[in-house]
Amino acid sequence: MLYLIGGASRGGKTTVASRMLQVHKVPFFAIDWMTWGLQHGAPTLGIASDGNPAEKAGQLWPVLRPMLEVILQHAGEYLVEGDALLPQYAAELRRDFKDRVRICFLGFAETSVERKLREIRTYASPNDWTNNWRDEELASSVEFSMGFSRLLAEQCTQHGIRFFDTSSQFDSTVRSAVAYLRRDINGDAPSGP
Repeated sequence: MLYLIGGASRGGKTTVASRMLQVHKVPFFAIDWMTWGLQHGAPTLGIASDGNPAEKAGQLWPVLRPMLEVILQHAGEYLVEGDALLPQYAAELRRDFKDRVRICFLGFAETSVERKLREIRTYASPNDWTNNWRDEELASSVEFSMGFSRLLAEQCTQHGIRFFDTSSQFDSTVRSAVAYLRRDINGDAPSGP
C-alpha cells in the first residue's frame, strides 16, 4: 500500500507521516528532501525548494510518478508526503493502481493568520525552520498557505479525495487522518493515535 499525503506547509503532513511510522511502522519519504536535492544537485532544472508548491508539483511530477511506481512494485507499505503534490496527480496514480494507493490532503483553510502564527510559535520544535523567520515573514507564508489550502480543498472535492482541515482541533484531526489512511488494513480497525 502506498500512502500519499499532500497539503499546505504547516498543515500536518509530517505529523501524520511520523505517527504512521511510530504506530504502524510505515516508513516515509518527504518530497521536500527530493526538492532540496534537485535544487542543489541539478540546479539547471530550476526547481526551488521554497517555490510555489503548485509549480513545484508540475515540475516534479515527471520524476515523482516513476518513483512512486517503483515504490508500489517493491516497497510494500510506504508513505510519501509533501506540499509539491496536487490532487489531480494523486488521483491519476490512484486510478492507475486502484486499491493500492490511499490519499489524503491536509491544510488550514478555516483559521486566521494570527491564530495560525500563534500556534506555529507555540508548538515549533527547537530546530524548526520557522524559528529563523520574523513574524511578518511567517504571517505572509501562513496567508499564502491558507489560500493554497482552500485551493486544495476544492481540488480534492473535484477528484474525490479526502481533505482534512487542521484549522482547529489539530491533534484529533491528525488522528482522524491516520485512521482514514489505515482503514481496513489486514481486516483490522484503525488503532493508535
